[in-house]
Amino acid sequence: MEEEFDVSAFSAINALRRATLKERSVREEERRQIQAKIQAHAQVLRAAFTFQASGNDTDALKNKIKNDYKEERE
Repeated sequence: MEEEFDVSAFSAINALRRATLKERSVREEERRQIQAKIQAHAQVLRAAFTFQASGNDTDALKNKIKNDYKEERE
């Protein structure tokens, strides 16, 4: 009888661990998705401000884009 209790207790603990790990995994994935959205919005804003600042100065625009690209890679 004691063995059955130990097995069921062990199963309950494993089920709790699985549920906890799954919940943690879901939260981590949600965090990654939010972070990706924030990065995408930042890129759009950066592009809009660069476009506004450039006016007709295409050389300044090219240099700004190159510098932004280098900063992202670092």
